[in-house]
Amino acid sequence: MWKRFTAIGDSFTEGKGDDVGELQCISWVEHFAERMRHEEPAFKSVNLAQGGLITREIMEQQLERALSLKPDLVSIITGGNDIMKGVWNEGEFRKLLGDMLSAIRSQGAVIIVGNIADFALTIPVLKMPKKIELQRLIRDANSVIAELARQHNAVHLDFWSRPDSRDLAHFSADFIHPNAAGYVNIAEYVYRELFRQTGAPSPQAGMKAEGGSLS
Repeated sequence: MWKRFTAIGDSFTEGKGDDVGELQCISWVEHFAERMRHEEPAFKSVNLAQGGLITREIMEQQLERALSLKPDLVSIITGGNDIMKGVWNEGEFRKLLGDMLSAIRSQGAVIIVGNIADFALTIPVLKMPKKIELQRLIRDANSVIAELARQHNAVHLDFWSRPDSRDLAHFSADFIHPNAAGYVNIAEYVYRELFRQTGAPSPQAGMKAEGGSLS
């Protein structure tokens, strides 16, 4: 059972978003860590993610610190800001993400790597040609992420294909970031996929967000 979890990335992992009723918006990392402590009371987590960062900045500002914590479980979700800020370069992204995964794997940690949800679809102010272009870039990035996840034997989270990633009830007012209920759903998904893909034994996940099941 893992005991030291470190998360790196951008606002998706930092936990930017809106409350839902009395449900406070906190990162999926916090929900996930709480769930993991039911399995392992000694489980500790550190969330180094910061909103607005592109992949190169995540590597420069978070990777070394993450490795210094000697984690046995690390998550990395990145790429969305590269696309949103117009600095997407497939070759550079492949090298940066690959180098980060190699560095984490060299320490023996299990890696969780997530792809990019279809935020182009959910932003209502975008005109269709822009949506189509952004979706193309997201698919390109997700292909790289899937390939590198296989190479590094990482747990691969497919946010693009999840039906609730297009459910506006799980989004904040900006239609980019999840809201409080959305982050609970994400935490449950991360928990289930970690145990499913690694084959580690675990009781059935049982977290619930306000308003219903997370299945």
